[in-house]
Amino acid sequence: MNSATRKITHVSDNVDAALGWQIDALLGQPIDILIQQQSIDSALVDAPERPGEILARPTSLVVKRSDGKTSKLFSQIYRDDGQFFVELFLHDLEAQNSVIEARRDVISELRTLESVDEFVAAATRMLRR
Repeated sequence: MNSATRKITHVSDNVDAALGWQIDALLGQPIDILIQQQSIDSALVDAPERPGEILARPTSLVVKRSDGKTSKLFSQIYRDDGQFFVELFLHDLEAQNSVIEARRDVISELRTLESVDEFVAAATRMLRR
């Protein structure tokens, strides 16, 4: 991202597969088309300069998918030669929390069943979700 214009100057090929965005749809666009404004503003304040890239602390950003949904992803941000580099890591924090909650619900439900048939029926139903 150009630090003066805050427009996207480079997009990884993985963004299409991971977030559903076509690369051409993002290039030259303001960064807030992809990352929520409030999320990026606070992250840019602490972005270190290269060669101190190693000092970049992982943070989380709220990222917009092409379908309009948002996800909170791990990221690292650093500056170099008038550019901000935003690296997103496709470890969706919200999805992880959903999996943990679903696991807890499954364990609770399976503990209350009284027969093997009920257990098998419940397990099959849960696997089809």
